[in-house]
Amino acid sequence: MGLIERALAHLPLPVVVLDRDLRVVVWNKAMEEEFGAGQVGEKLEEVLPQFARPIRGTLWRDLIREQVIEEGRPIMAPRFLLPTRVGEAPFDILASPVKDSGGTVLGAVVLLRNVAGQVAAEERLRIDERTTALTHLAAALAHEIRNPLYAITLSVQLLKEDMESDSPDVKQMRSTLEVLEEEAARLERIIKDFREFARPVRLNIQLHNINELLTRALRSLKQHAQRKQVDVVVEFAPLPDVPVDADLIVRAFTNIALNAIEALHNGGRLEVVTRLEGDNAVVVFRDNGPGIPQENLNRIFDLFFSTKKDGTGLGLPIALRIVEAHHGHIRVDSTPDVGTAVSVFLPTKIVSR
Repeated sequence: MGLIERALAHLPLPVVVLDRDLRVVVWNKAMEEEFGAGQVGEKLEEVLPQFARPIRGTLWRDLIREQVIEEGRPIMAPRFLLPTRVGEAPFDILASPVKDSGGTVLGAVVLLRNVAGQVAAEERLRIDERTTALTHLAAALAHEIRNPLYAITLSVQLLKEDMESDSPDVKQMRSTLEVLEEEAARLERIIKDFREFARPVRLNIQLHNINELLTRALRSLKQHAQRKQVDVVVEFAPLPDVPVDADLIVRAFTNIALNAIEALHNGGRLEVVTRLEGDNAVVVFRDNGPGIPQENLNRIFDLFFSTKKDGTGLGLPIALRIVEAHHGHIRVDSTPDVGTAVSVFLPTKIVSR
């Protein structure tokens, strides 16, 4: 093995050298680690089929042949998705001609750089920027709304105290003031929930028993469920301790369970079941309510979407945001007149970002 071949073999970047027919001449160790073994003499599209797919209407394989081999010009492709041994990843690719001393093109050298980490970092930065802007907006809105809201609430309370007569007109006015008071309280809840949604999720990860956290969440809703005549039935399977922020996960569970209880207008049954599924602890909240109409199923996690008269439309979005911050996900299955099942999947192992 010559010096150049040795250098290519030990280069930390994936490199493949091709002849004029686009057959593999060198397939270095880094290429093997990313994509598996490549045999000398194989055609490029045989070892990397994605190179035979179009880029701007032209096959990447043909671009190498026409521009690199025939015209002797280097070409680049940023963020080109390729299947690696551990899944699809974006690569920056540079293909450059290999020439002899007389300038004749003998083949091409293709360098690939896995930029998955860079792409993830850029996405996190964009999310952080959006979150910061949303946090500032929420704080500004809360400040602008809360001051007049406090004045309205105080004025309503003072007016109610001054109305001691039992005349029909006074009763009507008191009823109107009670509506104002209820709406002011609802607006206060919206402000509180919106500020919580807009606040960056900062996790204090510790190993916790998910069944115990569920018990905490359901205990806080016990009286509300009794008032709504909802029977809450639990079926907990043994689970390993899961890396979560306990307070945030309890909040997510509470929001989901509360949403299910509220959906049972005339009483009903809420089953809360846990199980282990692969590397995930799964929590299922299953009710026998009216179900979610198909046209609303894709909107239930949208901000401020609610079909309840006094709903803020923030409970489920907050729950989803918390679960996704733990690298988990939520699945919703619903059948009209049968009920709804909301399944929360939480990784049992710490997921590196």
